[in-house]
Amino acid sequence: MTLTPLSESEIPHVVDLINRCNVLDGPNIRVDVEELRQELDSSLTETSRDVRVARLDTGRIVGIVWTLHLPSATAPQRCDIEGYVDIELRGRGLGRELMSWGIDHARELLTSADSRAGHPERAIRASRSSTNATAARLHHEMGFVDVRWFDDLQRPLDGLPDLVIPSGVTIEPWPTEPAHLLAALEVKNRAFTDHWGSVPTTPDGWQEMMYGYGARPDLSAVACDATSGEIVAVLLARRYPADDEIRGHREAWISTLGTLASHRGRGIASALVAHAMHRFRDAGLTHAMIGVDADNPSGAHRIYRGLGFVDHVRIVTSEIVL
Repeated sequence: MTLTPLSESEIPHVVDLINRCNVLDGPNIRVDVEELRQELDSSLTETSRDVRVARLDTGRIVGIVWTLHLPSATAPQRCDIEGYVDIELRGRGLGRELMSWGIDHARELLTSADSRAGHPERAIRASRSSTNATAARLHHEMGFVDVRWFDDLQRPLDGLPDLVIPSGVTIEPWPTEPAHLLAALEVKNRAFTDHWGSVPTTPDGWQEMMYGYGARPDLSAVACDATSGEIVAVLLARRYPADDEIRGHREAWISTLGTLASHRGRGIASALVAHAMHRFRDAGLTHAMIGVDADNPSGAHRIYRGLGFVDHVRIVTSEIVL
């Protein structure tokens, strides 16, 4: 077996491999070809540099690993590793070989000239479903330590709460003017300053979040100060139709939700979530999804549960601190 770069024409084969792994390991989602293509060639990853596939002598791809590098001058830097091994060929050391390459490559990225000029704290991270015992064993054997737990929460879009907008605030459609989009990015970055593991989003990354695969700005919204008109909170929605069949319903994700610290405790986040759920339902969807850090200091877990969300999947994040 050899580790080699991935060619564009091979992405559909890798998508099939990943989808078969997700059925077994969780989370039970389906990756689309265009979704993977964009993830592997984005502001965080370069396919030729950051992706390797495991091949048998026959040329068959039986595994993949890639890194996502998030440099920063103001927050601890990280490099995330994601990988999959064909379910038919596990137990032969493929996962260890792929992860070894990922760790070595992540170290190179985190000690590069760009990273040395940034924040001094650096970590390599990997995540998995809490039910994936195989990945847990590999992560621990490779030196990763479990450090954080994230919950994906789900809510059917029936019996929705009334939309109550806090005094002094308006909820507006997702902006389209460049200046307003930059203002929304600033709010997002400021709102996530106290979120564990968060690295400020770059303008290029913001474009990908707003308009990349799955993005639904038409289902997104911002909260504004009623007097000044300034944005004080943002909610970005995403939709992955490829999941519908395997999930048995039509869902949308509240993928990014942040309120400026100066405006928390007023019910703005709850109003944005309720607004989004009404929009989802009106668009013909049946469920809403949201992910939350189990130790989020802003009380997000309490807010979402109060709106009727329940546990669906738990994700474990492990890290190696450099």
